[in-house]
Amino acid sequence: MPTLRHWMLSGLLAAAAHGPSLAAAPAYGVTDLGNIFPTGVNDSAWVSGYDGRALLWRPGLGITDLGVFGTPPVGAVSNRANAINNAGQVVGFTWSTIESGYRAFLWQDGVGLTDLGDLPRGSTYSRAEAISSQGAAAGQAGGQFSNHPTYGNQSFNHAVHFAAADVLTDLEAHPEGTMNSIARGMNDVGGVVGVRDGSFGTRAIVWDGSGATDLGALWGVVPAGAQSFARDINNHGQVALQLPRAAGGSTAALWQAGIGFTEIGRLAGMNDATANAVNDAGLVVGTSGQRGFAWTASGGLVNLNDRLDLVSAAGWQIFSVSAVSESGLIVGRGWHPSVGHTGVLLTPVPEPATALLLAGGIAALLARRRPGRVVAAAA
Repeated sequence: MPTLRHWMLSGLLAAAAHGPSLAAAPAYGVTDLGNIFPTGVNDSAWVSGYDGRALLWRPGLGITDLGVFGTPPVGAVSNRANAINNAGQVVGFTWSTIESGYRAFLWQDGVGLTDLGDLPRGSTYSRAEAISSQGAAAGQAGGQFSNHPTYGNQSFNHAVHFAAADVLTDLEAHPEGTMNSIARGMNDVGGVVGVRDGSFGTRAIVWDGSGATDLGALWGVVPAGAQSFARDINNHGQVALQLPRAAGGSTAALWQAGIGFTEIGRLAGMNDATANAVNDAGLVVGTSGQRGFAWTASGGLVNLNDRLDLVSAAGWQIFSVSAVSESGLIVGRGWHPSVGHTGVLLTPVPEPATALLLAGGIAALLARRRPGRVVAAAA
C-alpha cells in the first residue's frame, strides 16, 4: 500500500515536472513602496507616482517630492508624476494656488522641473501623461477655437505631443464631432494613444503620422454610451485597451494595425478589466475587478496573486496594476496585514524560493527512501 511519503514524493515530482511553465510565468517578490499611487516604472526600479504631490520612489532613497513651480502656501498643491523612462526623466503636471491652471512638467535629476508649456490661443493649461525613451512627452493642453464652423469661439482641451518645452503639436486639430481628447501613452516611433470625448461618448484613439484611428468605433460594440479607453502603446504598435462588452461590463484587450483586436478578457468572477500597460516583449498588465493581472500571448491571463512567491511575498494581495517596465518590473497597489494599503513593486524572482523548497523536499525524501546508501570514493 502506498505510504504518505510515497504520495508526497509523487506530488513533488509532478510539481517539478511543471518547471518550464513556472519559468515562463515567473513568481514575483513584493516591495512595499509606501504611501504612493504608482503610475510608471523603469528598469532601474525607479517609480513615478503621486499622493496629492508628484512623487518619485528610488531603491535605497525612498520617496522624493518633485515639487512645484514657485513657492505656494503649504498644502495648496495638486500634483502628479505620470510616467518615467529609463533615463530617469519623469513627466506629469503641477498645480498650486499661484498658478492659473495645470502645468505640464519634465523632471530630471539635478535639474528639477521644466515647464513644458501649452498651446496658443488663450490657454494656460497643460498636463503630461506619457514619455518616450528620448524624452518627448504626450498629454493634453488647452486652446481656443476661433470662428470654427461647429464650435465657434469655444475653448477645448486636446491631446498633444511635446517634442520639447514650448514645442507642442495639437494631435486633434479640428476633428469633426469632438471637443476634448487626451493622450495617455506613447512609443518611440511616433505612436500616441488616448481617448476622445464627444457626442458619441468616450472612445479609444490611436494617433500616428497618418492621422487618428478610432478604435472604439472599430470595436463596434452596440450599448448606447459604451466607453473605450486606450492606455499604452509599445514600439511594435500594440495598444493596451479597455473595451465594452455587449453583455455589460468591460474587457481588457490588445490591438495592432493589420492584426486587429485580441481580447484578453477578465479574471474569473470579475465583471470588468482594463489593460493599463504593455512592454515591447508583449507583456500586458492591468486590473480586473480588485485584482492585478498579467497576460502574454503564450501564457494567457494570470491573476498576479497566484504568482506571488510563497516565501518572500507571503501575506500580500495585489489589488491593481498600473505599469510595467521593459525588463518586466510591475507596479500597482496592494495590501499586507502589517502595513495596510500601499504602493507595491513586483519583481520577477529568478529562482523562486518555492522552487528551492521544492528541490530540497525532493532531495530529503529521496534520501529517506535510500537508507544506508554508500557512494564509493574515487580511487
